[in-house]
Amino acid sequence: MALPLKDILSALTNEITTASVRSDITRAHWQDVYDDNDMLNEFTPSRVRIRDLKITIPLAINEIPSAKVIMPSLTKKQLIHLLPLKISVEERSKYALNIRDILLDKKLHLLSNNIEQTILKICSQILPHLKKEDFNFSYLEKLQRQFSAQSNDEREATFIYSAKELEQISSEHLIKIELSIEID
Repeated sequence: MALPLKDILSALTNEITTASVRSDITRAHWQDVYDDNDMLNEFTPSRVRIRDLKITIPLAINEIPSAKVIMPSLTKKQLIHLLPLKISVEERSKYALNIRDILLDKKLHLLSNNIEQTILKICSQILPHLKKEDFNFSYLEKLQRQFSAQSNDEREATFIYSAKELEQISSEHLIKIELSIEID
């Protein structure tokens, strides 16, 4: 059986918390017993407290799924912002839709090579009087940087943790995770 690491650690944390609660319940029960007994009522039951817990967990990687490649298309709003301001908003909106449709047909996206030149080429067909300097390509660069800086990798590795399954794996292929947990 394989689970993501977060599920394995969550299960361990849950077990530790449950053990602590059970210990408190047992101690409360014994305190009641001591309180009701004339010979013991001067005493308190011993308290077992685990302050630090060290656990070594052997694991083996079961699977790391392939990354999902996300290719962001340029939106109408982004294209409107990219087009020259000397064109009216209504015209930019109309052109932005046309440009977006052409980019989608050509399967081009924000991170495509030469996207700037492609947009200029498309615009030169519908707006031949415009020059490169008229466009807000610094905005395009900003969008590209922002997208590239985002972590789009949502892969979740799964790990084998069952002793029976781990016994069948060579020790050099095992990962040992050492946890130090402070309990309060």
